[in-house]
Amino acid sequence: MSKFVRTFQWGIALSGVAVLLAFLTGAWMGSSEEAIREGWKAAAQPVLATLWGNDPAKLEAIIGTSWTCLMRAHIHWAGIGAATLVMSAILSRTNVAMWYKQAASIFMGIGAIFYPISWLMVANNLALLGKAAAKASGHTYAVIGVGTVMAGTLMFFGALIYQSIKDNNSAENFTKVSAK
Repeated sequence: MSKFVRTFQWGIALSGVAVLLAFLTGAWMGSSEEAIREGWKAAAQPVLATLWGNDPAKLEAIIGTSWTCLMRAHIHWAGIGAATLVMSAILSRTNVAMWYKQAASIFMGIGAIFYPISWLMVANNLALLGKAAAKASGHTYAVIGVGTVMAGTLMFFGALIYQSIKDNNSAENFTKVSAK
């Protein structure tokens, strides 16, 4: 196993799982769209009168919104997962403390998984709970996901800035020594 993989195994694994979840969600959506939509309609039947006023048009609109939320989960797993994989690779080439690089990679990986889960929860709860309650059902995952991916991303940029300053100082010191 390469040193890069050993060093960043948890961050890479988490980001890789996010990309895998994107593929699986996309395959599920592509192969089962009608079944998914029918499942949401069936779940909404107990609250059709109270939440949707027995209005099929309102229910169809909310099912469309649920599908959009499911697409957001799919797209966020793919995008954030791929981005955090690349950032972990770049981070591995910096000269900051190993614990710092590992923490940043893990934070980004956790965020890559957790944030899209919030959209998945909203999609699956929308027809049954309504907009406000469905959004609340995914709130904890959204906070954890956004918080960790932002912390990891800020750490990533901090490492790049540190590396840039360190490289600049090294170049200046080299120029001063060479001029003597």
